[in-house]
Amino acid sequence: ELKEYKGDAVGIGYEKGMDRTFKNHKINLQKDDMIYLSTDGFVDQRGGFRNKKYYYGPYREFLSSLSKLSLTEQKKKVKEEFESWKGDNYQVDDVCILGIKFT
Repeated sequence: ELKEYKGDAVGIGYEKGMDRTFKNHKINLQKDDMIYLSTDGFVDQRGGFRNKKYYYGPYREFLSSLSKLSLTEQKKKVKEEFESWKGDNYQVDDVCILGIKFT
């Protein structure tokens, strides 16, 4: 089961005089749970046969399909999926995905 916890829609950079507070999420984890932290770079990448963005729906399904694999295999599949999707297109944004498995 995939549960999504969205971050605040505010930058984390600091400007003098700005007081920023961020919502805290408390998550109960169990053995073998996976957490993925991700930028929007993967979902915003244009590619595929229609040269469209990857989008969040397919991204969620993709991450769900990885969760039972070893972390090494997940890393390999993420790289393959991104490169296959991007094809010859220019990479439009940073792509960062951090997967954490609780044992």
